[in-house]
Amino acid sequence: MEDREVGGSLLLNDLERGALERKDGGLGETENGIGGKHKKWSDALPPALTENMGKYRSYNGREVRDLLRVIRNKSNHFRELPRNVRETVGDPPDAFYRYFETRFPKLALHAFEFVKKNVAHEPQFAKYFFGSAGEGE
Repeated sequence: MEDREVGGSLLLNDLERGALERKDGGLGETENGIGGKHKKWSDALPPALTENMGKYRSYNGREVRDLLRVIRNKSNHFRELPRNVRETVGDPPDAFYRYFETRFPKLALHAFEFVKKNVAHEPQFAKYFFGSAGEGE
């Protein structure tokens, strides 16, 4: 999803809404909408990973869209990561998922809610929300 796509900036605004805004999490702790404790998601990642991220493209640590891109790109190119970064984040899919889930425990739900609200009707998502004809029969 890009700003230049029709309706893209409206969708991006909705994806970003509440993601990095800090809220009182109770017990005197504050967290953002994706469960992190930082104003920038990049601050929750180790320097070795953030340095590697910048080698191929620039990411904005204040946009959840770029966090999702990092997760996708680093998963898709896991074997190309430096050894110390691979060891830190763990092997995809399970350890890799757990690594990011512990830092951003509400990210998956944030993304799910965004998709459900905005693009569940799109063909690539509809099967997950509405099933397909003949399912369960």
